Amino acid sequence: MCECDDSECEFERHLEDEDSMDNESERSREGSAAEYYYELKDEREERKRELLNVRKRNQERKEEHLKFEKAKEDEVNAAYESFKKARRRAKKKGRTIPIDSIAGQGFKLYFSDYVDREEFYDELYSTKRVDFYHLDMSNQVSRTDGKQVGGEEKSVCVYGDMYLDSSANCSFGPFRLPTYARRKDVKVKSCDGKYDLLFKFFGNGYLKLSVSRDLVFNSGGTDSSSVAMVDFVGVLRDLEKEKEERMENQKQHAQNRSPSPPESWLYK
Repeated sequence: MCECDDSECEFERHLEDEDSMDNESERSREGSAAEYYYELKDEREERKRELLNVRKRNQERKEEHLKFEKAKEDEVNAAYESFKKARRRAKKKGRTIPIDSIAGQGFKLYFSDYVDREEFYDELYSTKRVDFYHLDMSNQVSRTDGKQVGGEEKSVCVYGDMYLDSSANCSFGPFRLPTYARRKDVKVKSCDGKYDLLFKFFGNGYLKLSVSRDLVFNSGGTDSSSVAMVDFVGVLRDLEKEKEERMENQKQHAQNRSPSPPESWLYK
């Protein structure tokens, strides 16, 4: 208790000043906390908008790719229909339609339903493909075609690899490539003996391939679908052209790509 007779003694004024400073400090802290809260809220809203934009762009790219895959399916199916007509004409004349050997070559595979079922989509997706090669007597990879025997091309024995993604791929063979186009399937087993692969070789840089659904969708035999096989179409690969297109796509991707949100945003 102050013993000073002055009604506005220094001690009381000091207490009042301290109370005032405490109130101002508390209001300042409350103001800073509110300001920080709204800053965080604005940042979260901005992250949400950016993530929505990313999803929208990915969906648009997926739809474009789906349209492209369907166009490739139409292209190969049209070629197959033309082959069947040509085969009927040749059969009436007792002839066959010879096809070039594809040993040492590869095909891009297309199946629109496969794209539609992907949970995640990346613009720089892996190429679905099937490659054929054969081994010479020295067990070295040979890129040569079959040799001529008595005026006819000798059938080539080949192995192959099919790749869809990291969880759906297999090696197959060996088997002999046909030397003429035909509608009948060429049945091949995967090297582990688990899966069947059915090829239709009809030339002109195209093929058809049916593969076990368990392999394609990695279902382990639990897929409820009644369809046992999945049908792909194949187009002969032009590796030089693919390299040029890939470099151009990567260049455009780098130019058009928006800055990705920090990884930590995905977990807030």
